[in-house]
Amino acid sequence: MLASGSGEAVFTVALATAPATRRLAMDVAAMLAPGDFVTLSGDLGAGKTTFARALVRHLAGDHRLEVPSPTFTLVQTYALPRFTIVHGDLYRVSEPYELIELGFDDAPDAAVLLEWPERIADSLPRDRLDIAFTLKPERGLNHRDARITGHGMFAPRAVRMRPYAGSSIIPASPTRNGNICRATRRPAPMNDSCKARAVPC
Repeated sequence: MLASGSGEAVFTVALATAPATRRLAMDVAAMLAPGDFVTLSGDLGAGKTTFARALVRHLAGDHRLEVPSPTFTLVQTYALPRFTIVHGDLYRVSEPYELIELGFDDAPDAAVLLEWPERIADSLPRDRLDIAFTLKPERGLNHRDARITGHGMFAPRAVRMRPYAGSSIIPASPTRNGNICRATRRPAPMNDSCKARAVPC
């Protein structure tokens, strides 16, 4: 895990195709380090496992590597050249203590990809990257948005991801009543590019 910090950085990326989701995964993979914690949330079929598979394959340097969904095994571990990745799925987990039984503490220096993190929302580390996928069928069959939130020590790293997303970033806008979504307010600004911004609720 990273040391606890303060701050939050939020932006949303429009993903029009499955390859766009894979490109986002490669961008995240490029900045990952041992001990990092990444959560993947969204409805069934929203793109969580597609993203995780692309990230693991990129780090492995093997785009044919078998990366099954951990829905039934709950945890898949990959000993990769740079560091170990632990890919977990909490869809069938209801209590935090079950994570220990699943072996999450067996690789303390591993980077973690965790699907369905809302199952243990109160136990998540303060320093983490949250990626929430939302299907957007009104735009097209494979369209989805990825809302990226860097918490704590991950906030400045999330800000550095923004240039890679380019024109896919959805412009921030105030809510209908002019209020800012509470989750996007930062306790303390880190730099000019990381000031609190309003995003759609």
